[in-house]
Amino acid sequence: KGGEESGEGSEEEEGGMEGEGEEEVEVVEISSGDEGSGSEEEIEDSDEDYSPGHSSSGDEEEEGARGQRSEEDEDEEDEAEDDVVEVADSDEEEGSEGSGGRAVGRKRKRSGRSGAGGGGRGGGKAQKRSKTGNAGGKGGAAGMLASLSSKSLDEQMTQLREAVRTYSELRSSYVALVRQRKSEEHQLAAVTQRLQKQELHMKALCAVARNNFSRDRLQQDFREGVKEMGKLPTGGPEGEGEPELPVFCVSARDAQKLEGRNKRAGRAATFVRLDQTEVLALRQHVRHTAERGRMRAQRELLRALFAFIDSVGSFLLNKRQEDPRVSAAVLRAVFGQGLEWLRARLQEGLDVQLLHIQDEFLHRGLRPYLLAGLAEAQGRAPGTSRGWGLRNWSTYRACVRRNGVFHSPSAGPLDFNGDLANPLLNRIGGVWDDIFNKRFAQRLSDLVSWSLEVLDSFVAAVRQQVAQRLAGCPQQLDSLHAQVRRDEERRLAAWRDRALAEVEGAARDLSRDVMEPRVRAALQPAYQQAAWESGTGCYKRMKAAVEGRVEAVGAAALREAAAALEQEVAQLLSRVGASFAAALETLVEAATARFSLLWDDAPSSYDHRYPAAVALRDLACRTRDMCGKAGVAVPEPFELPPPTPEEPVGVRAAAGVE
Repeated sequence: KGGEESGEGSEEEEGGMEGEGEEEVEVVEISSGDEGSGSEEEIEDSDEDYSPGHSSSGDEEEEGARGQRSEEDEDEEDEAEDDVVEVADSDEEEGSEGSGGRAVGRKRKRSGRSGAGGGGRGGGKAQKRSKTGNAGGKGGAAGMLASLSSKSLDEQMTQLREAVRTYSELRSSYVALVRQRKSEEHQLAAVTQRLQKQELHMKALCAVARNNFSRDRLQQDFREGVKEMGKLPTGGPEGEGEPELPVFCVSARDAQKLEGRNKRAGRAATFVRLDQTEVLALRQHVRHTAERGRMRAQRELLRALFAFIDSVGSFLLNKRQEDPRVSAAVLRAVFGQGLEWLRARLQEGLDVQLLHIQDEFLHRGLRPYLLAGLAEAQGRAPGTSRGWGLRNWSTYRACVRRNGVFHSPSAGPLDFNGDLANPLLNRIGGVWDDIFNKRFAQRLSDLVSWSLEVLDSFVAAVRQQVAQRLAGCPQQLDSLHAQVRRDEERRLAAWRDRALAEVEGAARDLSRDVMEPRVRAALQPAYQQAAWESGTGCYKRMKAAVEGRVEAVGAAALREAAAALEQEVAQLLSRVGASFAAALETLVEAATARFSLLWDDAPSSYDHRYPAAVALRDLACRTRDMCGKAGVAVPEPFELPPPTPEEPVGVRAAAGVE
């Protein structure tokens, strides 16, 4: 069609719009959103290719539209986004009354913002259809339009009512199906919830079984380790009763959720009951342990309190020897010589005991294993240093920059100094535990028993010297001896416990604290040299510096560390000996103060001290009852001697004697 026809078409379009009763047909071209908003040139081309035609029926209108469509670009037909949708607004009744069915076609230009969802008559929405669907839609719309044009209004209303009735029936079926689906969804949710609960129970049972297995395995490994330590040739007895290791596999997070402490975190992930987390068992174990320690401390306090009250009461009832046959000077001389002998005997015996302890624990106990471990560590040192080079270079650098100690996120804790000393420490581990955790406590108990035996020997010798000339003195001497022995036994037992705790605490980390610092000091120059290496080949130079230093001074450093460890053990034993010597000196001073009552005048008279002893007797009896309730075995409290007629009035009144 030429431009003249286009011009005539536009004039006819204007005339058609002004005519009365003429049927107006709108043909709207809707471009796809994928093609964008469209340019003005494309719109002008489409205006030139299209001219309105006259159509008296739906078939003619469809044929005219197809003719117009055939003249468009063939490339636009291949793309579904450029399909042209013809929308016909036709009113056959108004057309028949107007110009005899003459329709004036008009093509509207779509706004350029249609692809972006902007303006335009279509609201900016892009209609995407496939070629097949688009063609079928055109044919279906034309066929429906022709079908409706050939039917009367009553037939069309009947068809509409039938469609409405069919829609109502289908809607009822749809609502029923929706309700059925919702019911089945509720049932499915309930079944899923029950299944999840069962799965949670199964998960909890599996976790409990895993915890039981882990507990048994850890306890078995502990027992095997104890047996292996007992089989080492350290001189310790075997089969002394295997200790039971308490193991608790706890889940603190699930316990907090089940207790309601962490509500924001949701439900527990594994366990369904609080006792399955083993937090309650751990709490009970901690409470029982603390309760046992508290009861032990309270029992010791009651025992010490009773011993103190009994000692003070016995001291108040002591009276000076009034036998005129023996003067105070004689008793002072006899006991003075005896106390000097006691001090000398204790000092000499302590020196001998300490020599035996050093020979048993150090020379015959620790030193052979120390020498064997030293030889093993010296032989393994070069290979151990070469094994460090198998790690990543960055890990190696981080370790040497920290003097051989580094905790790597990927490789775990690294300790070059400990690696060199471990063969020696592993060799002495068994004998070390046997000395400081088993046999040392027995040796301290033997020292306490030996010192009390020396005290008994002193009293027996003095008693034999004064027994021939003193009639009542031996009984009084025995009473004072019992008081001194009871007090010193309690005090020496307390010293033994303190010394044992101090030795165990010092020996726990003594081996590692002594050896590793000396090994680190020997390798310090190599660490510094390796830390400054950089550039190409730095890793090889770092390894060469450290490995060369280990080969050069490693054996000497380990030998020096072993000698330092032996010296530290000897100093530890010497400190224990000095502490026990001070305790023995206190024993001699206590015996001197107590036995001096036989010849020295007391600061207060006996009639003043007796009422105080009576009050202490009542307090001692009540303390003894408390000890019985707490399960503490204590002897009978001191006895109040009955007053004689020669006693002062105050003594007789305090004793309840008229």
